[in-house]
Amino acid sequence: MKSVAFINPIFTQTYQHYLNQLSSMVFDSAISERLGITVISENNLRIKLFNECYDVSSQGIMDQNGKDVTFEKCVVLSRYVIHCQNEPVVQKDDWFSFKDFKDAGPLKVYFLNAVELPISNHFSGSVNALKDRINAIGGIHPEIDLPYHLCLIVQALPKIPLLVLFNDQDEEFPATCKILFKKSADTYLDAESLAILAAIFSNMVCHNKLDHLKV
Repeated sequence: MKSVAFINPIFTQTYQHYLNQLSSMVFDSAISERLGITVISENNLRIKLFNECYDVSSQGIMDQNGKDVTFEKCVVLSRYVIHCQNEPVVQKDDWFSFKDFKDAGPLKVYFLNAVELPISNHFSGSVNALKDRINAIGGIHPEIDLPYHLCLIVQALPKIPLLVLFNDQDEEFPATCKILFKKSADTYLDAESLAILAAIFSNMVCHNKLDHLKV
């Protein structure tokens, strides 16, 4: 097993715990179909996270250059696989706010402060810059018209799209950002992992480096 040490030793222990869980799994066509990922071998998966591919196995999680990835990406990619169930999920078209998911209550403040407010503040007066950065990672327009200055869908994980809603500042109100999930998102990831996933997105578009998470 590959030895990886994060700055926080608890992160290292958590990462090794995920690798141990992955070692007990057999990656087959059922997992591939359910999660929309590529099975490289019975011990190795390839998963696209925000338009970048990562290799996931019990030996470690690496990017396509063979380099270790950040702890938050390890959490999301590991749990996406570990959380996998045997029965296929029926995709639901409804969009949900994070606060509406089960067990999201204690994380609502974190989600606001780590996800939505940074985007609102960083791109206030710069809606086109936000549009360009989301488009750079595969953003597309939804099929419905919504009353926002910017409305784009980005594929976070193969089965988990995010809907980004942004209204720019005006004379009366500050800029605001809302991140929504499909109703079925919590079938693939628990609430904490969904919050981390959205935080990865927020830091990507804001170009802030996230050294460690405080969830």
